[in-house]
Amino acid sequence: MPPEANLPALTRGRTTSFHVSAVRDCKVSRRSATSFKIVVHTKRGVDKRYDFEAESAEQAREIVEVVRRVMEFYRNERRAR
Repeated sequence: MPPEANLPALTRGRTTSFHVSAVRDCKVSRRSATSFKIVVHTKRGVDKRYDFEAESAEQAREIVEVVRRVMEFYRNERRAR
């Protein structure tokens, strides 16, 4: 049995990473205030949506705010070059 089989369901899953320039959108879900979505443009030219769940609605909003700030900072830095 794999080691992650002993972990709670919320901690299991695959991981992935991507550059901030690939992030197209990040927002809190309309259906659940504790869920948020990140849309990433993949190397294959398609957009992929990742759904996440935070511990609270406040935490979900904070995460979305931080991701959006990083996206904006990156875009402003690129424009300044």
